Amino acid sequence: MTLVKANLEDLRSTASTLGEVATCVEDRHDALRNKAASLVLSSTFPLEILTVYVEGMRKRARFLRLKADWLEIVNTGDDGNVPTGDVSYEVLLDDTADLASMEVWLGEAIAELGGKLATSDYKEGDPRLDSLHRYMKQWENNGTVMAAVYSNLGPEGTLALTDAIGKHVGLTSGASQEESETAQTLLREIKRGLVLASHQWSSSEAEEFGQNLVQAARYMDSSSEYYEPGVTRLEALTWLMYNNAGSESFVLGAAEKMHEIQQQDVANGAPWWSWSWTGPSQYLPAVIDLDSSPWALDLPSVILHDLGSHPIAAYKFFADDHGRLTYWAGDYDYSRAGPPADYSGIASALDAACTEPRNIKEHPQEAAEIASIGLNTLASRSGFGESSGGGSILGVETAGSLGHILSTYVAGLNESIHLDWTVAGVDPKGSVVNVSIPGTSGEPQFPSQPLFDTESVLPRVLNIVGQRGRPFLDLRAAQNAYQGRVLPDTVNAGAFTDTAERLAETEGYIASAIGTGKIDKAQAEDDYAKAWIDLVDVPATKLAQLASAFAPPGTSGAANWASDKMVSTLSDYATRTWASNTDRAVSDANKQSKESRLEFVRALMFSADEQGLLGYQHDHGELNPDSPAVRKKPDGTYRLITRDEYSEMVEAASKDSGGEAQRKLDQANTDLRGLMTTDEGYGYMSDSKADGGLGGTRPTESDLEGAYNDKFVKYHDKKDG
Repeated sequence: MTLVKANLEDLRSTASTLGEVATCVEDRHDALRNKAASLVLSSTFPLEILTVYVEGMRKRARFLRLKADWLEIVNTGDDGNVPTGDVSYEVLLDDTADLASMEVWLGEAIAELGGKLATSDYKEGDPRLDSLHRYMKQWENNGTVMAAVYSNLGPEGTLALTDAIGKHVGLTSGASQEESETAQTLLREIKRGLVLASHQWSSSEAEEFGQNLVQAARYMDSSSEYYEPGVTRLEALTWLMYNNAGSESFVLGAAEKMHEIQQQDVANGAPWWSWSWTGPSQYLPAVIDLDSSPWALDLPSVILHDLGSHPIAAYKFFADDHGRLTYWAGDYDYSRAGPPADYSGIASALDAACTEPRNIKEHPQEAAEIASIGLNTLASRSGFGESSGGGSILGVETAGSLGHILSTYVAGLNESIHLDWTVAGVDPKGSVVNVSIPGTSGEPQFPSQPLFDTESVLPRVLNIVGQRGRPFLDLRAAQNAYQGRVLPDTVNAGAFTDTAERLAETEGYIASAIGTGKIDKAQAEDDYAKAWIDLVDVPATKLAQLASAFAPPGTSGAANWASDKMVSTLSDYATRTWASNTDRAVSDANKQSKESRLEFVRALMFSADEQGLLGYQHDHGELNPDSPAVRKKPDGTYRLITRDEYSEMVEAASKDSGGEAQRKLDQANTDLRGLMTTDEGYGYMSDSKADGGLGGTRPTESDLEGAYNDKFVKYHDKKDG
């Protein structure tokens, strides 16, 4: 053995100097290279050699910093006080450690320090707290160091260290404010370090660590140096998994073990107290966000939220075992953190699993099954979507996730509404269908679409979606886009009318259900329906503007803002601007249908125009150039106004009630409605006029308006029935 001495201050000073020199050389190199480029010099190769030396200096500086911290730790006394000045250490022969070895050595040393803190009795003002904070802050971005820390601590040491640090937060001890703040910061650093380590490990290593972490929290090995009789590490586990950004494999491993233990508890007749820790929380309330409190004290909810941020892990978790899907969506009691139950975790996990584009592309059938089983099962829970007291709706926290599922599978939503369940003889839960567009041929346009129970599930879900502004608008945008995509690619009167009927049925169904559980008053329910209807022909850009206009500051991209104000405003707006509005107190389904069908017909007109399906686009007549619904193109021909242009006309009319802008809007509405039956619009769809001779009887105004009226009233009447 050879005794080696070093001075900590000299090591750190030299490291700092090397770093400064490296930066100076790099800056000079960049300046010279830019100058050479301006002089159009043929070669700057000699300059590029400098980058090698710069990188070498930075690696040497990092090595010296690593070595200084390592020497400091290994020379720290049992009292936790760190050394200064000269220190020594022993090596076998020569001191030849390279950078990679030094990183591992430091990680091992930090783990040893953490282990000592984890196994010692609580001591107020323990100096090891500050030391550990300093090392973790310095190296929290070094994957090799962090991987070595947690590999050496192991799951049990990681949990014990988290609890030991948590005691210094002061919720159950007499820590000073400074010590409490250091402990809270260190708790966050411990979790960030674990996250980085999980990405550094192989997939199998990360998954195993996640599994063992959950196992150790519930069942500490009695032979472990970290074992304490009668003590679980569930608060530590809950913190470490709270909003954990670790690898997909790590999160999957934790979720798998959680499910395994939960099923053991169910079999043993004790499913509800499985994840509770003994006594009051030592630190968790101090480090979680207030908005998370309805679920953050329930470990399964925490892990399910993690799955919501890890779509690949979420898919594997549910796809590998549908028993997991039905249990967590339908059976687990989510009210443990305090009533009412909070379903945001399971909803988030389902959303991630079935809507992630990669999952849909690689596993379309399985992803759709997860959507169908998950949403149908979750929304079938007792009281889901109903008032839970105090004006709140049970499950409203799922609006963003469930709305995203419906928006992603909007074709499945429409097919579920159109399907005659008695004739089809299918169980909606878990059913997947291929959706085709009437009047088209070839492969299904929307393969692998989930079916949703339209009797009891969808009304509950749509009620919840209507309570939050972002999901409301996103679903409206998805349905508007779907409307444009499903118009038949062969101009055919029968197919067009059939498509209009199907779309009308969807509009009526959603209008009858969306937001209806919020307030008992029928007029308030009508307001939600009118808001949904009024947005049928609004472009996506305008819907995005609405999100910004009505969302509280800082939440425009989130789902957690109430839609009340938006719905109320849109209701008033609709009442003022519906073209045929002769009775402003629209209170029954027939009157509302009369008003709303104009919105729908106009939306179809815009969609057909966007798809190039109107008569004037096939040389069947010319548009009236004097109509406010018509615009002149640069080539001298004329086109129909766009959705955006129509939206601008509506805005202008709202500021000029009874004036010229209102007159132009009224005329534009009249002209758009007229295009339904003329050769320039839908009217050319007949055997003699339609391209290819595939027509039948041309659609009339009564065909389209009647179809909409019948379908809309069919579902809207259910509100009163």
